[in-house]
Amino acid sequence: MTTVADTRPTAPDPARPTPEVSEPAGTAPVVLPSLLAALVLVGLGVLGVQTALVAAGAVSGPAWLDPVLSALDTGLDRSAGTLVLGVVLGLLGLWLLARSVGRRPRPDYSLGAGTHAWTGPSDVARVASLVAADVDGVVTVRARARGRSLLLRVGAVDGADVGDRVRSEVEAATEGLEPRPRVRVRVSGGAR
Repeated sequence: MTTVADTRPTAPDPARPTPEVSEPAGTAPVVLPSLLAALVLVGLGVLGVQTALVAAGAVSGPAWLDPVLSALDTGLDRSAGTLVLGVVLGLLGLWLLARSVGRRPRPDYSLGAGTHAWTGPSDVARVASLVAADVDGVVTVRARARGRSLLLRVGAVDGADVGDRVRSEVEAATEGLEPRPRVRVRVSGGAR
């Protein structure tokens, strides 16, 4: 006789911690400079292909690189400006290299020690706007989380003093987050 195992879900064991996962990391800080450098290199590639096609006779007209190549052919003089430009470009390259291997920013908020769970800034802003909307006298709420600060733009009923109440309610709602966001409230339409 075979028995069927009980497959009903059970409540999680509070003594057993959540599984360890790695911390989320933000986008590397050199993404924008890398994209700009890639666009410059693509542009140089296009110029090189056009020059090669003109040299092969496949395309008529002057090569776009002829003025630059003729200036390089005559030679660049060893001026202070050339030396400074070379040093600046070298330092910029070293800085980009250091930033690319450096620590990436941590954009997410931890839900508390030992939980191994995180939430993003947009989710924190959403929770803050829902909490602020429940405060008496609040008509409209727009919340934005950027970095470690949380900005709420609150529209209030005339005569309602809601700024401090909204701040305290949102701070209470985000109390368990690490790092704790700095809450700023801007009120329009009511007493500030």
